[in-house]
Amino acid sequence: MDFKRWLKWALLGVGIFCAVQFSLVYINRTQLKSIMESEALDARRSRNPNEEALIMAIRNRAEGSNVYMPDEEHIEFTTEGIEDDNPDLVIYADYVHYVNLLVYKVPMKMSITARADSPK
Repeated sequence: MDFKRWLKWALLGVGIFCAVQFSLVYINRTQLKSIMESEALDARRSRNPNEEALIMAIRNRAEGSNVYMPDEEHIEFTTEGIEDDNPDLVIYADYVHYVNLLVYKVPMKMSITARADSPK
């Protein structure tokens, strides 16, 4: 094979590797959002939801699965409607996920919004 063909295969391999690395970040984000939504629903069903208990439940469920979640100082959780009975319960998570491309780490700012509608 000549040089151009090797170069094409190398570039194709690099492109596939980068696409897989970036797609894994979005798959992880989707799984974390699912965990947050199910915990928000559980908190909405309980009689007296607590913000700290809700965040700990999210952390415990993420640790029990293969979902990556940053340390406590690198992720910020905020909630709305946890004290009220009627409005929706909303959980926000903001963090930075680093994509490792072997020669460079790309920071990706991720934001997740999980909503549990009020009981009707």
